[in-house]
Amino acid sequence: MGIKIFTSKNCPPCEELEEKLEESDLKDEVELIDIETDEGFLRFKEEVIDHRDGAVPSAFKDGKQCKIGYDEDDKLVLDCPTDETEDAIIDNHTEDYTEDFTDDLPASEPDL
Repeated sequence: MGIKIFTSKNCPPCEELEEKLEESDLKDEVELIDIETDEGFLRFKEEVIDHRDGAVPSAFKDGKQCKIGYDEDDKLVLDCPTDETEDAIIDNHTEDYTEDFTDDLPASEPDL
């Protein structure tokens, strides 16, 4: 399974997500984990709570949190970060920060 989604039976947004998942092409890529079961809660604790704030529904791929949303046609969209997108974001922020920061520095003067 590529994407794990932690859900709960007593969670209206989780119920909606599960309904939308059944209608989507993503259902074969997703493992639903019910945190109200002993096994599901243990996995939620180990994979989510021990590393970040935990909430349901929440989705993860390769240990990275995905954004859960719906498009203009009300279809489920899971936006999961990849190593490539994270590297691009880090590179862009580093370049932007370095350029902006160094451009604003005053010229250094030698100590006398």
